[in-house]
Amino acid sequence: MNLLRRKHYTLIFAGVMVAASILAGYQYLLQLQSRKYIKNNDLANLKQLVNQRERLATAMLDDAYSEGNKAAFELLLNAGAKPDGIRYERLTLVHKSARNADRFWLAKLLEHGANPNYNEVIRSIYPIAQAIEANQPANVRLLVKAGADVNVCTSRNESMLALAWTTPLSDLYF
Repeated sequence: MNLLRRKHYTLIFAGVMVAASILAGYQYLLQLQSRKYIKNNDLANLKQLVNQRERLATAMLDDAYSEGNKAAFELLLNAGAKPDGIRYERLTLVHKSARNADRFWLAKLLEHGANPNYNEVIRSIYPIAQAIEANQPANVRLLVKAGADVNVCTSRNESMLALAWTTPLSDLYF
């Protein structure tokens, strides 16, 4: 009786694993398809895919950012992709775009409710510190306007003011 029960559970477990593998493969194929649409700037098909898979929209944001496709990026945000949802090396897209000289990316994320104070806990990295270190005063202004806390400290216990003072463009911050 015990042996029969073990075989039954083994079969159930195997069935669950097969179903999970099929689902993961399907998600991967959808992501490949979305990357193709983003790369080819095929917004009509991208919109149709987003309407079918809302969770996939958040994953596609990083692809649109990486490809530099502004139209796809905006379409995904308007379709409900979460601007804080992607973690790239435990950082959000707000962290990545704070370092970018093109203000479009950061402005769109903040416009759609991204958190300007998201802290990557292990290294204590804030988006405002990323903007300061990358010498992007315009992005610092955007973050402060969106509510970024200027009193936070880095993992080296440096305030944002001290960090700004050490940058080559410190005269722009003061």
